[in-house]
Amino acid sequence: MQSSGLKNWLPPLAAATALVVIFATHGYLYAIWRGQATSELSILFWAMSEWYTWAALFPFILSFTRKHPIESPRIGKALLANAGATIVFSLVHLFALTLVRYGGRPFSEIFLQPTNIAVHLNLATGTIIVCCSHALEYYRRYREREIRASQLEVKLAQAQLQALRMQIHPHFLFNALNSVSALIDEDPKAAHQMLARLGDFLRLTLKNTGAQATSLEQELLFLKSYLQIEQVRFGDRLKVSIDVDPTALNATVPSLILQPIVENAFRHALSKVETGSLDIRGRKRGDLLEITVADNGPGVQADAAAQTEGVGLANTRARLQTQYGTAHSLLLENGPQGGLVVTIKIPYQAGAAKWN
Repeated sequence: MQSSGLKNWLPPLAAATALVVIFATHGYLYAIWRGQATSELSILFWAMSEWYTWAALFPFILSFTRKHPIESPRIGKALLANAGATIVFSLVHLFALTLVRYGGRPFSEIFLQPTNIAVHLNLATGTIIVCCSHALEYYRRYREREIRASQLEVKLAQAQLQALRMQIHPHFLFNALNSVSALIDEDPKAAHQMLARLGDFLRLTLKNTGAQATSLEQELLFLKSYLQIEQVRFGDRLKVSIDVDPTALNATVPSLILQPIVENAFRHALSKVETGSLDIRGRKRGDLLEITVADNGPGVQADAAAQTEGVGLANTRARLQTQYGTAHSLLLENGPQGGLVVTIKIPYQAGAAKWN
């Protein structure tokens, strides 16, 4: 409560102080120019009494203008209400000013004497202050609408990211269960191991349900769990290399961003060669984090690149676009030694601890 009260009083007090300095300086210089013998203290007192009384009234003026904004559909009534309030505030200010400046003399005598000039000056000043109060209120509402709009945009983006992220689970689970089904008759032991690894992987993902971002370290732990599932299916026909620069390990990345890319490599490349090779690299390149996933599959023809993007890669591209806009890139190109290289570049942001 005390903090809120100070917040309401400090701005008008600061503005009044600035006006006191301006008007007192002007009054003093004007007195010198006219050759009048006027005390500096009296000029200062005159300015302080004028503007600090307005400062005392300003929170009440602001409260009134918030309750009676000049806007449709009752603009006529609002104008009348504000005109009446301006008169009341101006007379209250004149009353307070008279008490402060002439407190030792009868009020009726002092109040009636300066009204011809003072009432007009107070009405003019009061009108300006009421208009300034409305301007401040309009600006406050404008800023609130901007903040609400930005918050809605963030919530919408988060909802879109969450929807895209949740698509990963049924897609991956469907493919994994198909692999288990194929192994049941051919290699029951391998099928059992694959189910166990699948359970471990799903437990890891459930721990991070709802998290839109994670460290590259944690993402690699997810990926290792997934690779253990595929290792059961491929056995010695799979070679995996992970080489991530230590400075990149604590970078923040979208959660489960690598698994669909690696899954795509298994489905379209590694399953079509006798011995599959998967090379995963991560580097910090200036302000960017660069991650590459390369396989030794047949690669892709230029006119068939779009066909390579199944649900996993299309989902990944959509998530990156939603989260980073034009500040990211996702490239698919044939490697110099063959195979497909998928390169992700996103803004580098520090994240969690290093991966061991």
